[in-house]
Amino acid sequence: MGTLQVSGQNILTVTGSPATATLNENVNFPAGHIVQVKHFDIDDLNVDDHTTEDTWTDLTSNSITTKVDNSHIFIMADIHVYLKAHSASNWNVINFRFLRGTSQIWISHNNDAHGGYTYGRWTSHASEREMNLVNMKYLDTGNTNVAGTTINYDVEFSNRNGYAISMRNDYGKSWVTLMEIVP
Repeated sequence: MGTLQVSGQNILTVTGSPATATLNENVNFPAGHIVQVKHFDIDDLNVDDHTTEDTWTDLTSNSITTKVDNSHIFIMADIHVYLKAHSASNWNVINFRFLRGTSQIWISHNNDAHGGYTYGRWTSHASEREMNLVNMKYLDTGNTNVAGTTINYDVEFSNRNGYAISMRNDYGKSWVTLMEIVP
């Protein structure tokens, strides 16, 4: 075991083998400092030929336990989308949103499942398809919790027009990253 001290204050404690370092509670970081990063591969992604129109569907749920009071959480989601079957001369589109708990905190377009879209493609032939990694980012500054609070974030999607959409690991990897930042 060992400790790191600055001006007589214990800043860091190291214990165990292999060594585990723990910051002491009295450490204060400046605004904008990244406190922690949690990365989640979406290993069980298996949305195949989803055609339900205008309904929000949960894609993944991830949580972070805060280390700082009232911290900001930067959310990054990268979702591999396969726009499949549709009709000729039409759009095939998908929408995404982020929830903190049960509250919507970010949506990529108008505030409903049908208006606008996050990602889409106009095609002139019904046989055309497209795959892409859709990148979404949002800084959640509405967290008023004390340190030690677990916050759950969901990524949801909706199919705007009822044409087939797939999101599966065998087509491409998807992930979510949550980053805690000192306010």
